[in-house]
Amino acid sequence: PGGPVRQPYIIREPRVNALLRGGVVQVKGLARPVNDTPLIFELIDEQGRVVGSASLTVVQPTGDLSHTPFEVNIPYAVTGNTPVRLTIRQESDGRLPGTVALSSLTIFLEP
Repeated sequence: PGGPVRQPYIIREPRVNALLRGGVVQVKGLARPVNDTPLIFELIDEQGRVVGSASLTVVQPTGDLSHTPFEVNIPYAVTGNTPVRLTIRQESDGRLPGTVALSSLTIFLEP
């Protein structure tokens, strides 16, 4: 269908290529959920291992808002400086399984 396409997830923090320490990544942003399933947050290293994850249910925006603000803390475990991809995604809530929306950025983690 035609019509304007809006980015489903906007990550405000952390910034691209940020170096983070302390065992927890705080993610702040805006979401326009594509369905009622939770947002899934993952920290994925270069070998494809998930080193941290969290999930959060975000309600649809109301009124004049195009997106709903969110904030989530993702605990992680690494042994040294580790480049990871922070991903935010939602899974289908219909008969066809799979990811229906995805956004990501690269950050660096230290213990």
